[in-house]
Amino acid sequence: MNQGGWARTLGFSISRRLADHPHTGISRHLHTLIVRRGSMLVETSDEDIYPPDGSRIEIRMPQVAQSYEQFLALAESLRHKAAGAVC
Repeated sequence: MNQGGWARTLGFSISRRLADHPHTGISRHLHTLIVRRGSMLVETSDEDIYPPDGSRIEIRMPQVAQSYEQFLALAESLRHKAAGAVC
């Protein structure tokens, strides 16, 4: 009834775990890819959190490059050198 629901739940759980236990160099954000025959869906770990005071905290995934050229432009805009990138 909820196609891809298990993948969304797993992605949410991992993102929450990363947020609860931060580690330098590891982001709480991630992409969830749901692949089915004939289709592929890419989702982010965006969420809204509502503390007891009723305010809303928006958690949004930062911009992600989708090509090497975009990566170079993004790194330059953030004043980073692409040569220093590691994965």
